[in-house]
Amino acid sequence: MEKSYRELLKMDAEAAAEFRLEIQKFRTDMANDQNDDAPADLLTSLKAELAKLSPAERKQPARYAIGAFEKYGNFSGLVPESNREEGTALVRLAPVYAGMTNNKDAINMLILSRNVGSDNAKSDKPRFVQWRG
Repeated sequence: MEKSYRELLKMDAEAAAEFRLEIQKFRTDMANDQNDDAPADLLTSLKAELAKLSPAERKQPARYAIGAFEKYGNFSGLVPESNREEGTALVRLAPVYAGMTNNKDAINMLILSRNVGSDNAKSDKPRFVQWRG
């Protein structure tokens, strides 16, 4: 930033003075952010978010949305139960299926899709896709 300031000073002293003032404001804001309410790290923030959930909320299926961070102010991207229709359900593969990679009769890929309110009836059903690579 200092190099930019010196180059700008050669061309326009008034703009350089304004730029230097903005640099000082930026540095002050950065120092205040580090000292005030800045979270220690992402893991700490996620643990604090989890601690705020009630036992009933913890038992509900999790739903994720890309804009949840901005809209709900959380770090996980999870959607609250009250707005569950805005999110996509998160699922976890059962451990019993994880060891079936070399079994020819095992599921190779399972795609689950759910479009609530869609006119496309087939897109609401799981379908098996056998991928040969």
